[in-house]
Amino acid sequence: MQNKRTLQKLLVAVLIVSRCLPTSAATAEKHTNNNQLLTFNLLQADNKNLLGDYEATISGDTIKILVPYLVDFKLKPTFTTSAKAKVFVDDALQTSGKSLIDFSEPVQYKVVAKNAVHTYTVMVFNSGLPVVCINTNGSKPITSKREWMDSTQVTIYRANGQIDFHTTQPDAQVKGRGNSTWSVKVKRPYALKLKKKSALLGMPKGKRWCLLANFYDPSLMRNELANYLGQNYTNLDWTPHGQHVELVLNGVHCGNYYLCEQAKTTKERVPGDYLIEADRKAGRGDIIGAKTGNFFNIKDISLKGKKESDPDVIADVKKILDRFETTLYGPDFLNPETGYKTLIDVESFVDWLLIKELSKDYDGNMFTSCFCHIMANGIIRMGPIWDFDLAFGGNPFGNEGGLGGLAMGFGGGNDMAFYNQPEGYHIAKADWFDRMMLDPEFTGLLLKKIDAMIADSATIMAHIDSVAAQLALSVSADTVNYYTNPGFDLSDPTAMSFTMEDLEDMGVGGFPMPEFDSAGGFGAFPFPMPGMDSAGGFGGFPFPMPGMDSAGGFGTFPFPMPGMDSAGGFGGFPFPMPGFDSAGGFGAFPFPMPGMDSAGGFGAFPFPMPGMDSAGGFGAFPFPMPGMDSTMFGGFDANFGFGGAQTPHRTYSEEVAWIKEFVSKRLAWLKSDLEKRRKR
Repeated sequence: MQNKRTLQKLLVAVLIVSRCLPTSAATAEKHTNNNQLLTFNLLQADNKNLLGDYEATISGDTIKILVPYLVDFKLKPTFTTSAKAKVFVDDALQTSGKSLIDFSEPVQYKVVAKNAVHTYTVMVFNSGLPVVCINTNGSKPITSKREWMDSTQVTIYRANGQIDFHTTQPDAQVKGRGNSTWSVKVKRPYALKLKKKSALLGMPKGKRWCLLANFYDPSLMRNELANYLGQNYTNLDWTPHGQHVELVLNGVHCGNYYLCEQAKTTKERVPGDYLIEADRKAGRGDIIGAKTGNFFNIKDISLKGKKESDPDVIADVKKILDRFETTLYGPDFLNPETGYKTLIDVESFVDWLLIKELSKDYDGNMFTSCFCHIMANGIIRMGPIWDFDLAFGGNPFGNEGGLGGLAMGFGGGNDMAFYNQPEGYHIAKADWFDRMMLDPEFTGLLLKKIDAMIADSATIMAHIDSVAAQLALSVSADTVNYYTNPGFDLSDPTAMSFTMEDLEDMGVGGFPMPEFDSAGGFGAFPFPMPGMDSAGGFGGFPFPMPGMDSAGGFGTFPFPMPGMDSAGGFGGFPFPMPGFDSAGGFGAFPFPMPGMDSAGGFGAFPFPMPGMDSAGGFGAFPFPMPGMDSTMFGGFDANFGFGGAQTPHRTYSEEVAWIKEFVSKRLAWLKSDLEKRRKR
């Protein structure tokens, strides 16, 4: 009897203990239709650290969510289950939208129903990159490249969520930056100015920083790759350091950006008295080259009490540049005692050309963003390197036939596909370097450096792969780029935003109509043409065009246009147009418009323009321009006007593979050609 009572007490105790155990511990691992997680989400309403809602991918027993900018991993997930299952984490019952979990490490969720448990592993990722959070005063939008916005708060998190840098509002300023990239509203670049020199994400201290959008670069790595090569395979005085980051601006995730140092004449960055940019694209400059006619602008100065715009500063820089160009393009430029090499640091020019020509940088032919610096003794040193989003075979217009150098003066006059080909010189044919390439000593040093890169090509390729792996998650979330949001889709008036400030900074109206001002110029050719006043301008093109008088002007456009005589004028526009012969209609207007004859011409200008055939016509001008072949505006179809890619772009892995292939083939071609030159 005693043993029976003891056994009864023991059974009761076991029953009590078993009832006290959580359900998850009392069941066996078994997957059924009754113990499934059907949905798993992270909602902004439940999580203040989120900027939107995120839905998980459920694959088998694994649940994954990517939140690129996430730095605080304590979250309240929302989930649904099958039947009346219960959910546990570490034996604690979970309530959808209520239970707070730390997802900094994978978390096991146990779904229990009818004595069976299904275990899921939940992983919440960020992109693995640091996060830059910028908040302007009152969350005001950044609308200017000239005016700094005061009272800006900047916080930078490392990838693990730890704070790397934080500034209170009075200690930082922000503004826009860039040329054409600034005009692409969907993803704009920015500049930061800190009150104190600071080392951001382990980079050397500085006050001035840039956030590059890499809008045209689907790999997001071309600027970083150029800087890596500059730092490891040249002896340039300074090459920017940078880090890929996720940018959050005023509570909006803007995607992947490249946070890097800005070129400034400081002891930590560019040495010397003056930082100079060659900028033919601007169509104007502080100095015009004595022999090249290029435009040079003083971008920064280290001399105390002096400004870039001071007349004596401009005169000093002009004297140095004029002497150099006159010597370089003189008959005795190779003289070892009086030639061009006495006025410059030769190796810096070789190094700068090495990176620019290897990458076949679109703008690198002394067109824009081409920098040199002048030392206190007047010696010119080339560098720093800058701006490679269209380099390394990554010109996005390459599949679209060829604007070449038409109208807006892009980069140099070649068909666009040229810039994506590993063969052929681009930079070496430009100002200054066209002469230096005639110097055996210069080409010999260039060949030596190329040989060194070829010998170390495995390291370069490994670096590209490493950066690609680092960016993989960020790329998957960075959906705003040229290939998904064509920056120059002019058929969409909201795609780009040009202000007069932008147009002035871009030097718009560059070739073939540079420097047209409000007194009589074209402003932002080809469309729109703002800034034309009644003294002789176009007003709001294509109509009206005020200010044209009856003595010789356009009157009230589009018609009538009084004052045009039959000997060579417009007569009674839009037709007839006497004075235009059958050999070419308008001839080279604006330049050229092939296929225009006296029988068809432009029809009823400005649109439509009947009589234009598919071999060379404009179709329904101004946008789109179907049927244009590669001799002119090739490849622009009705869907994309001037800009979007016509054909599907490469996948990310294909893009990375192409960069590696381009670098490898480019090095081989440069080596081969330089060796041939030295044998001549």
